[in-house]
Amino acid sequence: MAHESLSLSELIPATEEEIYAAWLNSETHAALTGDQASIEPVIGGRHSTFGGYAQGAIVELQPGRRIVQTWRTDDFPEGSPDSRLELTLEATVGGTMLTLLHTDIPGGQSDNYRDGWVKYYFDPLKRFFGDKRNVTAGAPDDDTDVDLPAPAPAAPKKKPAAKLTARAKTPVKAAAQAPVKAKPAPKPKRSAKPKAKLAPRSAAKKTKAKAKPKAKAPAKAASKRPKSARPARAKKRPMAKKKR
Repeated sequence: MAHESLSLSELIPATEEEIYAAWLNSETHAALTGDQASIEPVIGGRHSTFGGYAQGAIVELQPGRRIVQTWRTDDFPEGSPDSRLELTLEATVGGTMLTLLHTDIPGGQSDNYRDGWVKYYFDPLKRFFGDKRNVTAGAPDDDTDVDLPAPAPAAPKKKPAAKLTARAKTPVKAAAQAPVKAKPAPKPKRSAKPKAKLAPRSAAKKTKAKAKPKAKAPAKAASKRPKSARPARAKKRPMAKKKR
């Protein structure tokens, strides 16, 4: 019996871990497909989707990277082997590139399954994670954009700016007052004046001190000379009374 295969790739706005967990979770898987799902997320575990229409077993698991399953539906001919379903997750710009490789499909059925993968998995995954991302980011609708109170947060931002400018002015005043305190700097000039006054006084004292001894010296010498001369005359008088 001939077999067919197909390959599909789609960019999903989610991380590899998010898509990996959603595919292996029974509740999330049921929400995506819109029908009952039961999945045992372990190697060798069974999976059943669409109320038992599709069934198989988990063959390989690489968390956040790869899922391999056996897969068959009620439309498979009797005695036909299970097909193989391989999912590969690769991070890229804007989300994760999900690549689905479906092999060993019974001849003539690949086109129906191709449409089913797009309709029941790829499109729901994009809607599910796209809506989830908008809610997480808090992206508002067009109506809510109008109702946003934009002026409210602007007021508190301006007040602190005014306080900062007021504080900035105070250092400027302090800098202007600094030269006023520096006026006592000419004090060295006052100390220089007394030095000029002391200089003439000291010179006058020196001149007076020198002048006094010079004036007294001749006076003392004059008084001593007559005293020494008087006895000399007295001694000569007896010599004058000698016999004539």
